[in-house]
Amino acid sequence: MKRYALVLALVGVFALPALGAVTLVSAERTVSIEGAVQNGGIVASFSNDATQTDFAPMAESLQDFRVGSYGTVSAMASQSSSVFQDASGLLGGEVASTAAITAATFGQNTSSASAASLLSITFEVTDAVPFSLTGSFSPTGGTMGPWVALRDANTNIVLAAADATAVATPDFLFNLALDPGTYKLESWVDLDVALASNNISQAGSVVYSFVVPEPATLALLALGGVAMLRRRGR
Repeated sequence: MKRYALVLALVGVFALPALGAVTLVSAERTVSIEGAVQNGGIVASFSNDATQTDFAPMAESLQDFRVGSYGTVSAMASQSSSVFQDASGLLGGEVASTAAITAATFGQNTSSASAASLLSITFEVTDAVPFSLTGSFSPTGGTMGPWVALRDANTNIVLAAADATAVATPDFLFNLALDPGTYKLESWVDLDVALASNNISQAGSVVYSFVVPEPATLALLALGGVAMLRRRGR
């Protein structure tokens, strides 16, 4: 009986939750690019963005460039992301965001560029549940690299992962328990250079996945563990 103790304890914790303990509320994802360079007395520029607010998968990539008398400027931003909630209540998602900008100038303060890939997902938790987040960053040439953060209803940071320029390793892994409440998962790769006076190149990316098991799902896993232990004991 002792070998069943741990699994039975898990069943005792998670066995009787209300269905719908985890609910996906909203999702907003945006990619955007801008750039400008002096071309004689005229500014050659571009600007483009794409936003998605439904729960369908997003696969968007934007890029453009301009050549002027005083230099060239280019920008690229992309995002491939999916968020799902299945019939059991399991909430999860996968995200890959990238951004890159270059400004090659022949005179001071003659070009600017920006590129961003942003994500915001809001979900509600009515029972205590575990939360898992894992992923990695690529190094950036900018002072503000990619970020991933989980905030509560008061916008307080529950967890945050900084870009690879600020940490010892580009990989990150978080496992923690969430109390009942509303949470917002945010990530961004946001690069911006204004009035560039020399050659500048910046790039960054973040790839990650997250999962929030609905407690009933955990109970089923625990019961499966009980069955497996019983078979081993025969």
